[in-house]
Amino acid sequence: MGRIAVLVVKELTTVDVDVARDIAYMAGVTPRLRTIVFSTGILEFAIRHYYDVWIVSHRDRIAPIDDWWSIRVPLSKTILTENGDYLSTWRTLYDALLFTWRNFAHPDMARRHLDRCGIVLSEELYVALHRNTSLP
Repeated sequence: MGRIAVLVVKELTTVDVDVARDIAYMAGVTPRLRTIVFSTGILEFAIRHYYDVWIVSHRDRIAPIDDWWSIRVPLSKTILTENGDYLSTWRTLYDALLFTWRNFAHPDMARRHLDRCGIVLSEELYVALHRNTSLP
């Protein structure tokens, strides 16, 4: 197995948030403008550095806002939440990666365990991206 990166959907993007525009909209002064979504760059960084990328999502389907990344990661490596149970999504990931599930009480515990096992998470990629370095 090559270098594996596990990314969470909500860590892939950031949005253009204009507080003044939202206040004006709520007050009825301006029409709502379309939200602009930007990539954080970590997916592109992981792909550029040849990581085997897996995506974990808190959603049960790929939304139109996800089109930009879903064409870059095979559906077989995208783990979606079923029945609103986000923790079971992580268990599905563990099964796919052939890791033993340890009855974690929270997704963060599962993430920390993957990190200790050498799986690269979003945080490490984000730091490497902004330091313009590569990971081992």
